[in-house]
Amino acid sequence: MTTHSAAATRTSERPLAVDLYPAVPGRRPLTVAVAGRVVRGLLVPLESCLERALARAREGGAGGEVAVDVLRVTALDAEGVGVLFDARRRADEAGVELTLRGGHRPVVREALRASHVRTPFRTPSRGTGPAGPRRSARSTAGTARRVPPRALPAALVAHEGGPRAGQVDRLPEGLGDRFLVYDGPRWFGVYGRSVPLRTHRTEQGVAEVWTHLG
Repeated sequence: MTTHSAAATRTSERPLAVDLYPAVPGRRPLTVAVAGRVVRGLLVPLESCLERALARAREGGAGGEVAVDVLRVTALDAEGVGVLFDARRRADEAGVELTLRGGHRPVVREALRASHVRTPFRTPSRGTGPAGPRRSARSTAGTARRVPPRALPAALVAHEGGPRAGQVDRLPEGLGDRFLVYDGPRWFGVYGRSVPLRTHRTEQGVAEVWTHLG
């Protein structure tokens, strides 16, 4: 079983910033933005990593004050493929739900397993080839730390079906397979790119159509 250590430091801003440190050499890094705050760590099973991060933040003294409104996870797997999860949460009468439930649900695993189209993650380069010179995991990790997810170019996504039908979001580009996981106390939804890819004209512009997977 993969283990890793974690450290939480409380700041004047909310939510709490949490740093995850890898315990296994050779693993690719995981970059997590928790409501705008960037967290670096080890690419372990996604749900395990985030559950530990949120639990660690709660143990650090923040308790219910850690309002996880938007949770974005940008990860690189062993093949260099980018995956984006966007989990939005709502508060119930008991307060803000801190338990991550989206990443480990069967529908998410099935969606990831069913994906056949994979686009390698590309970083800006001055190389002459289509993808430029090969970069090490450490170099890619440095790029991810210097460019937070909110600074990347944004794409429009139109939701089809499910709890967010008809809503339009702006999401970072530059990733391969992407799935949106919306999880809250009273509702749950997973969205993926329509195959073949379809577009829809909205008030904000032309958006990619993402369909409800479950």
